[in-house]
This record gives sequence, structure tokens and C-alpha cells, in this order.
Amino acid sequence: MGLGDEAVHPVTILLNVLVFPWGLSSDGRPLTVLIALVSLLLKIAVVAAVVVAIESSFAKLRLGKIPEFMGAGFILSVLAIVTFYLGGR
Repeated sequence: MGLGDEAVHPVTILLNVLVFPWGLSSDGRPLTVLIALVSLLLKIAVVAAVVVAIESSFAKLRLGKIPEFMGAGFILSVLAIVTFYLGGR
């Protein structure tokens, strides 16, 4: 995502409390706290799966551009060799 830990934690809290508040414990009973903990872990797992899917798709896009960079590097290296031999001393 490109965000540091300082920005990720407030965003996670914002998403958990304001956007997806399902499963928050309204009292301190152990059962509701356990349910809240499980729902929090599920929400974190869903967000992690979405981030992984997005990052994997971007990585595949970057991987597709490698042949272009390799071709440009090869052309530049051939040009450097030709210039070296034709330039002479």
C-alpha cells in the first residue's frame, strides 16, 4: 500500500469502528468480548486478503514489463560496445 505503520493503524481503527462496526462489544462480558475478538480477526483477515490480491495483481503487471527493460538494457549495451570499438583511440 505504500503506507507506513503510523498511517496503517489509524486507518485500521477507523475501518473497524466507523465503517465496519459489526461485532464490537457493548459491554465487558467475556462472551461478547470473545465474539468481538473473533470478528476483529475475521475483518483483519478479509482486509489482508484484499490487500494481497491487489498487490499480487500489481506485481504481475510489473513482472510483465521486465522484457521491455531487458530489451532496452541490451540495446544500450550493444550501443556502448559499438561506440567503444568504433570510437577508437
